[in-house]
Amino acid sequence: MSSISGSKPHAVCLPFPAQGHVNPMLQLAKLLHSRGFHVTFVNTEFNHRRLIRSRGPDYVKGLEDFRFETIPDGLPPTDHDATQDVPLLCDSTRKNCSGPFKELLHKLKCSSEVPPVTSMIIDGTMTFGIKASKELGIQEVVLWTASACSFMGYLQFDELLKRGIVPFRDENFMQDGTLDTPIDWVPGMKNMRLKDFPSFMRTQSADDIMFDFLGSEAQNCLKSSAIIFNTFREFEHEVLDSISAKFPNIYIIGPLPLLNRHLPAESRVKSLNSSLWAEDSTYENFMQDGTLDTPIDWVPGMKNMRLKDFPSFMRTQSADDIMFDFLGSEAQNCLKSSAIIFNTFREFEHEVLDSISAKFPNIYIIGPLPLLNRHLPAESRVKSLNSSLWAEDSTCLEWLNKREPNSVVYVNYGSITTMTEENLREFAWGLAKSKHPFLWIIRPDVVTGSDSATALPEEFFEEIKDRGLLANWCPQKEVLEHSSVGVFLTHCGWNSTLETICSGVPMICWPFFADQQTNCHFACTAWGIGVEVNNDVKRDEVSEPVKEMMEGNKGKKMREKALEWKKKAVEATDIGGESYNNFDRLIREGLGYGG
Repeated sequence: MSSISGSKPHAVCLPFPAQGHVNPMLQLAKLLHSRGFHVTFVNTEFNHRRLIRSRGPDYVKGLEDFRFETIPDGLPPTDHDATQDVPLLCDSTRKNCSGPFKELLHKLKCSSEVPPVTSMIIDGTMTFGIKASKELGIQEVVLWTASACSFMGYLQFDELLKRGIVPFRDENFMQDGTLDTPIDWVPGMKNMRLKDFPSFMRTQSADDIMFDFLGSEAQNCLKSSAIIFNTFREFEHEVLDSISAKFPNIYIIGPLPLLNRHLPAESRVKSLNSSLWAEDSTYENFMQDGTLDTPIDWVPGMKNMRLKDFPSFMRTQSADDIMFDFLGSEAQNCLKSSAIIFNTFREFEHEVLDSISAKFPNIYIIGPLPLLNRHLPAESRVKSLNSSLWAEDSTCLEWLNKREPNSVVYVNYGSITTMTEENLREFAWGLAKSKHPFLWIIRPDVVTGSDSATALPEEFFEEIKDRGLLANWCPQKEVLEHSSVGVFLTHCGWNSTLETICSGVPMICWPFFADQQTNCHFACTAWGIGVEVNNDVKRDEVSEPVKEMMEGNKGKKMREKALEWKKKAVEATDIGGESYNNFDRLIREGLGYGG
């Protein structure tokens, strides 16, 4: 991307302190740097220390015009490289981060070493930053790091309360069919069931932290000047149209991994990596054989939704649940921003994006950011910046080099998902039973309450010694792009979903929480690239989908569909594509630079 002439603008980037939020924010920050921005990237002190352990002390020194700053997260200090409790983290950031963030902005304002702050990119779940920007007269936009579908889902939390659907009276909703209730009133979201909404609506208290937080934060995003979406229009066109009908000022600039193709080869920030040993959650997987199949037919842009397809934090027995409250509130708060950025592309989520824009017109759809990053200049010093907080084991790439094309099952549950020992063993024997080679990423803390290294029996390792490789972490982008990978068994986090699209690989879906249920629903229906594994996983439910995806006609068709989506994602982020043009528009209009 060519730089824009004029005085050097200064963008402050504030991600929520979790891996899935830091990744896309760093991708966007690199792109802004390639356009001539001075960037200040704000991490929590906890994640700053983890980056030092993961990437080394030189990493966080940054560059002259790409600097890292920190604020406290409000939780008790610790130097342990351990997971943080997500509900407590959400509650703490909302209550405790505003003051330190304002102090940081004041420090930057008084510093002679950096240009004056001209704009801020605020994570859609850190919307206290919107209020800070308005108080200080700084232009801001919101980056919604998950799918446009999830944003529309969180916006429905208030409506779910008004209609008396949540909170649930007791735990029976998990088994009595309630979650299969059709929801047909959400614009841009067809065939939705109650279980297809973000999981934080599964609550028995309207005060549930996560239900309140995400519902409120999504609404707060609509108070922004604009919203950026890390997606592309064709992928989510219905929901994007619905969003833009409500809130027109959106920027659709994704997938950001593809947009990052445009980073100059010489960019100093190109290699920056944001990987962390990410935060844990106290939430367990939920059964999906009853209430969660309730159809939800009233969400605009989201068709054929079930209750279980909504972000998982709605699965609560209290409206006071931390995560229900936090995410519901944060989604609402996003509507207070001047704009919201979505890391998606219009065709991918067009119905829900249209529904969002109908309510909040000022959105920017600029994804997938990994593809948009192709446009970083070759000479960019930020090109090598990496957001991984974990040390990546690249030896798995050598192992993949020895495998046939489309022959390997890649398994990774992301940075937060946890499971029981029984779940892990069922996955293990299911993979073994499939007889296909597999690369399985198992974090040391993936098993609840114990070390995952001791959870698998010796007989398993003997069975798979010639065709299975286990590792703690890996460079996922390179793995998914490898010709030997034929299918991705995933938790359906939005970053993983976009990276799958960018690589043209179909999915076997095992969603854990949050927006993952919603992403799973769309992957298996509207996008036609995935099959779902039951939450209470059994080995046959792993081996059979693997065989079908690797050997069967259904798998062949899904692989072809995934490649079609890859082509569309590339086109959206190519020079002249919609996400590329939206990124230009974001800089001119949303950030007020370059006229």
